[in-house]
Amino acid sequence: TSRATSPPASPTGASPTGASPTGPQLWRLARLNAWLGEGRRFTASDAAQELGVTTRTVGADLEWLRRLGTDVAYDARAGTYVLGEDRAPLPLPMFGREDLAALLVAHHALDALGDAPAAALLRGVAERLAAHLPETVRVASDALARTVRYRSGPGTERPAATLVLEDAARGRRVVRIAYHAASTDAPTERAVEPRAVVHRDGRWYLVAWCRLRQDMRDFRLDRIHAADVLDETFEDDGFDLDAYLAGSFGMVRGEPAVRVRLRFSARQARWIREERWHPSQTLTPGPEGTLDLEMEAAGLADLARWVLSYGDEVEVLAPAALRERIAAEASAMAARYGAPSPDVAL
Repeated sequence: TSRATSPPASPTGASPTGASPTGPQLWRLARLNAWLGEGRRFTASDAAQELGVTTRTVGADLEWLRRLGTDVAYDARAGTYVLGEDRAPLPLPMFGREDLAALLVAHHALDALGDAPAAALLRGVAERLAAHLPETVRVASDALARTVRYRSGPGTERPAATLVLEDAARGRRVVRIAYHAASTDAPTERAVEPRAVVHRDGRWYLVAWCRLRQDMRDFRLDRIHAADVLDETFEDDGFDLDAYLAGSFGMVRGEPAVRVRLRFSARQARWIREERWHPSQTLTPGPEGTLDLEMEAAGLADLARWVLSYGDEVEVLAPAALRERIAAEASAMAARYGAPSPDVAL
């Protein structure tokens, strides 16, 4: 096989202009570059048909690749273009319909979470990417919105202070916050060392080391009334956010993990099987079609709220503290509403 070390600019003599490649041309260069890297042989006509352009345009694109550093060789006998033996293909980014769709889906998800600033930023990135793709691979944002929809349920909007706290966490800057704690129902001022911002169960939280309490704490962002970033920084201690979040059922901290065992009715069993409620959970068939869920988790308050949402379709078998908490709540509810007559269907 004979190869020309300097292949023709194109079968028709086209040459690139002086301007840098932009828009759809960048997409074509990435496609051609990928074909060469994969060892694919192609003629100018093959490439033109697949890319939807003329052979002259393909020739100009190949010349651009050669000028950018890709060793484009030409097999004169076969009339195909191949990658030369001396150099690797240029590492050009390759974007397509799936990449654009993923960005747009992420935009809708962030918007549903109430994260308007990040959603707007991602939408801008998607629009800039779309400008560099041919019409044949673009994804219409309005069409995607009609077919993909996120609903996050009840929750709080992402507070304006979120961006400030995220920046402080990245820069390891100490922040002085004015916080209205639910436990004391009173405002306090404290210096914190931000580690991360977390969205969970419809609410936004700041995970930070609290210098007032000398411990890690979770602060609901909607209860932070002021946040002033200080010049002071703190050391990176290798904080592991995943490990920190793994133990609890919700965002309640400061409690030891306990072994929880719940028995769900046969009617609820199939639905419980479909979800992953906790990393430590195990599911065991119980009597008469019931299902036992066991897990090692902390946060009795969050567990109690979740258990109560299933009414009499679940029974707490352990721990005793959670069972007593549910029993007390059920008794209080019965007293408020009055005991129903036996023939009332619930």
